[in-house]
Amino acid sequence: MSRYATITVIGGDKTGVVARVTNLLFESRANIEALEEQVTRGQFSMTLQASWRVSQFDEKALGRGLRALARELGMEIKWWFTDPKRPQAHGPDGHPGAALP
Repeated sequence: MSRYATITVIGGDKTGVVARVTNLLFESRANIEALEEQVTRGQFSMTLQASWRVSQFDEKALGRGLRALARELGMEIKWWFTDPKRPQAHGPDGHPGAALP
């Protein structure tokens, strides 16, 4: 059984952001399922999906690590836990919206 999360990182572009975030996830024994990043007019954004074996997952440690990393990088990092088996609502553009009850 696995635990899944979506993580977003937003802020001014700087060197090493992808490496710092993915290293934190590696250290937490995560598997990176998907990663998209882009820079537009100096603004960096990244969305990634990660999974952990439930037996190896420490939600509190992950939260502490992501909060500390956000402070160090001076960026906004948000995360939420997802269930890939749960149906997702999609908008007219085909992108995910809110999870269905």
